[in-house]
Amino acid sequence: MASWLACAAFWLVLVASFEAAELWVGAIVATIASIGSYVVIEDKIALFRARPKWLALGFALPKAIVVDSFRVMRVLARRLVYGTPAPSQIRAIPFGVVGDDAVSATRRALAIAYGTLPPNSIVLGIDRKRELLYMHQLEPVEAPSYLQKLGDPRR
Repeated sequence: MASWLACAAFWLVLVASFEAAELWVGAIVATIASIGSYVVIEDKIALFRARPKWLALGFALPKAIVVDSFRVMRVLARRLVYGTPAPSQIRAIPFGVVGDDAVSATRRALAIAYGTLPPNSIVLGIDRKRELLYMHQLEPVEAPSYLQKLGDPRR
């Protein structure tokens, strides 16, 4: 029940509407989401074993979001004013966390989330055989330190 209430509240925050149609759709979506979360938790489909130091890396995200927002605006301004195409690039970053255990899966999930939140980049995937994380950057810059730390199996 708590899961359903949390999902329903989140839906209301997203749609910011109390119209009957939105409430019905929200109830259905919250039901599907809470059933899905119950199945994942009970069947241990996805285990999340985060360490505090990995979660603490997320404190770098607000600054990264602001800095990347300016980067994206700069690329957009160059495109609008000069017609210059974005110097986008797909990058491969060493990412040695490739195990099948819950700890490795958690690190990969955090790397995908942390790498995709700032607007200049999006994580395309992790190649576990080659031990690489692929990301697209609108304006190529150095790989964020939090991704490098998450991808280092010695940490």
